[in-house]
Amino acid sequence: MRSVEASERTEPYQGHVNRPVRVSPEIAEFLHMLNSLENRLVEKANGTD
Repeated sequence: MRSVEASERTEPYQGHVNRPVRVSPEIAEFLHMLNSLENRLVEKANGTD
């Protein structure tokens, strides 16, 4: 089981999602907000091409 977790950590973006994060709820919410904002910016950039 640990070897599977170690292999998942090589993914730069999904690693922190699959791994249990020891941060406060405020930080977790902030990271989620940043991720949503990044996705929105990417969609907007792709739409203007």
